[in-house]
Amino acid sequence: MTDLFYRNLGSSGLKISKLGLGTDQVIKNKEYKELIKCIKCAFNNGINYFDAADSYVDGNAEEILGGALKYFSRGDYIVSSKCFFPRSIIPSNSGLSRKHLYDSVHKSLSNFGLDYIDIYYFHRYDNSTSLYESMSAISDLIKSGKVLYWGVSRFGIEQIREIVTLLEIHPHLIPPICNQWYYNIVSREIENELVDYCVANGIGMIAYSPLKRGLFSEKSMKLIPDNDQFFSNLSLTNKQALDLLKKLSLISRPLDLSLSQLAMGWVLFNKKITSTLSGFRNESQLLESISIAKNNLDEDVYQNINELLCY
Repeated sequence: MTDLFYRNLGSSGLKISKLGLGTDQVIKNKEYKELIKCIKCAFNNGINYFDAADSYVDGNAEEILGGALKYFSRGDYIVSSKCFFPRSIIPSNSGLSRKHLYDSVHKSLSNFGLDYIDIYYFHRYDNSTSLYESMSAISDLIKSGKVLYWGVSRFGIEQIREIVTLLEIHPHLIPPICNQWYYNIVSREIENELVDYCVANGIGMIAYSPLKRGLFSEKSMKLIPDNDQFFSNLSLTNKQALDLLKKLSLISRPLDLSLSQLAMGWVLFNKKITSTLSGFRNESQLLESISIAKNNLDEDVYQNINELLCY
């Protein structure tokens, strides 16, 4: 596998594949045997990053993913999980308090059947807990060997600035290495300031939903009616979504690329994006994305997409 398929995550030495397998939608929509097949296909084609959360699939994603990963050597893959959202009606079973972080990490370890988790995320910012408490807790968990690295999910620039400030004041705290954010051809708010600030401070960016929850596909073009109703709660009307896909197909077809390859290739062209997280419907879609991740879009194609969409 070429080194071009892997990038260092943030300022760490952790090499992560440009494609990661997200498990929320994958596990929801697959039988267990089919899921194992998809995960094996991903691993055998160079994907080394598998992501879960304690809240995915009603809390079962970690256990299911752990069962699938037992077929591989522990040193050959990277697994991550997250906590924040309530896991019960008990007040202490949510947020980023020291107690909930400790309880969640140990529960995740048990679910995965592992001795350590490679990356543990703060799934959201917790307004009810001091960030110092949360960072102190995750630093202790890393020092104990239960977690190797930590990151955040959907932390905005002011929240990242707060992290950076705390790291300057308290040098014993361990810095995060990544921030997960929603990013694709039409969801580009992180380009304004967030991605540059994160990268400048050693925090890698991981883009989730690079295919905008399945919008970028030939199947969507056939299924979307031409009307002004909103499409699948994606802040686009059906007509806007259809027009977008028709424009992109003008670029993808002459290149013999699928719409999903074009959309994935556009995200991965941005070197400030370390990796992506997607849930693939089947092995064919997975292999399409692997192909574009290994071969990359040409710069002129990337610029043509931006010009066509008036960016």
